[in-house]
Amino acid sequence: MGFDYQHPDAGQSTEDLHSPSSTLEDACDNIRQRPSPRRSAWSVILYWASRLALLVWLLVVFAASFVVLESLRDSLGRRLSLIQDPTGNIPHFPILPREIKLEANKYTLDPDNSTMADVKKVEKLWSALLPVGQGFLSPKHRLDELPEISSDPAGNPAYPVAVFHELHCLYMVMAGYNGLAMGQKEQHPHMRHCFDYLRQAIMCHADTTIEGKFDVTVGDLSEDAEDSQARFATHVCKDYSAVVKWANDHRTNEYVGIVNAHRPGHEKSHHDG
Repeated sequence: MGFDYQHPDAGQSTEDLHSPSSTLEDACDNIRQRPSPRRSAWSVILYWASRLALLVWLLVVFAASFVVLESLRDSLGRRLSLIQDPTGNIPHFPILPREIKLEANKYTLDPDNSTMADVKKVEKLWSALLPVGQGFLSPKHRLDELPEISSDPAGNPAYPVAVFHELHCLYMVMAGYNGLAMGQKEQHPHMRHCFDYLRQAIMCHADTTIEGKFDVTVGDLSEDAEDSQARFATHVCKDYSAVVKWANDHRTNEYVGIVNAHRPGHEKSHHDG
């Protein structure tokens, strides 16, 4: 019969190996250090609750920061965008270089040598510059920041877009001049309004393009004279065709015309003031 012999560890005495008190104390320590099932469950709950609270707090901070940054970005964008709707109802449009070229033979007439057919022809060309609906729209945002609402030719509550109002006024000034030159005494009642409105619009735009010599005198508006001025100056402009397309897509009515608004195919006109 053989016996296995274990050599005691080097720093451990024989008394330690055979001491009942040492074994009992170690067992008690293990019991004290081992958490109870109830305490362990609460620890897990507190751990995940703290993590959840931290996550919620981070989400709240992120959302608040996003709102503040969006508000700041919107405020800066509105402040820095010149010749733009400040309420954000109308989008930004592409910016393009555009050479100014005289088109007086197309959009004006010689009142001393013109017929009513010529007048109607020029009016039709000016009307084609406007979108269907004459540029009236119904905004959806920041209504409290808008001026008093107007109405479109169909009688719907709507707002006009400035550029189309400006074109209307410019045509009215030209038509008034032509009418006087052709012996017509009756003038549109808001002619003075148009003069001052255009004055303020030009000053608001404050186009700072550097221009050169523009030597076309009265009576020298032949096509050859206009062609010679093809490189008068290059301006930085909004894409007008994009503006017209957007206004077409957001119109509140189906009326057309630079002066006497009417629906296509209808002879009866509605006077546009």
